[in-house]
Amino acid sequence: PSKIILVRSHHTVVRAVEDGTADFGFVKADQFETMERANQTTASLFRVIFNRTTEGIQYPYAISTPLFPEFALMALEHTQREPQVIKAVTAALQRINRTMAPAVAGMYSTFLPPHTY
Repeated sequence: PSKIILVRSHHTVVRAVEDGTADFGFVKADQFETMERANQTTASLFRVIFNRTTEGIQYPYAISTPLFPEFALMALEHTQREPQVIKAVTAALQRINRTMAPAVAGMYSTFLPPHTY
């Protein structure tokens, strides 16, 4: 590429590739599908580079990188004085399994703490 363009949203990345402003772009998993459901693009216009499969996991979106947590779990500073709250929340998250109704509805299977951010 002759230059790198930085934009502020995944939606803008899709538009830039679609209109030829960019030759390729990085977007979060589900971006094409979400925009297609909203009639904002046609996913078949795009090709996922290095399309991967998720071995042993049913994941409904096209991906080109390994799956990893998208959001960090954070606590406000005052909760440091209440470690039992942090422990209770963490324990509840770690009990999640793929058969629980919220996990099925949210299409996730487990909670794992990140190695690093």
